Amino acid sequence: MRIIKYTNSYFPEKDFYQCTIGDETRCGTLEQVTAWRDHKMANHEYYRELEELDRSAIAAYYEDQSFDYKGD
Repeated sequence: MRIIKYTNSYFPEKDFYQCTIGDETRCGTLEQVTAWRDHKMANHEYYRELEELDRSAIAAYYEDQSFDYKGD
């Protein structure tokens, strides 16, 4: 959950920052990225529950036999 400073080649005079948590990455100003990271860390239980619900909903969709699913 580190915030990394980088240079955007289109705007070399500005500082950009990015942070990755799980499979989600946020880029922007230091204030924006810090606020996003702090929010994600403070509410990690809520986001973990959403992820579990999402996985179970996807599993239920593919286990449903009411349609003829042939694969991706």
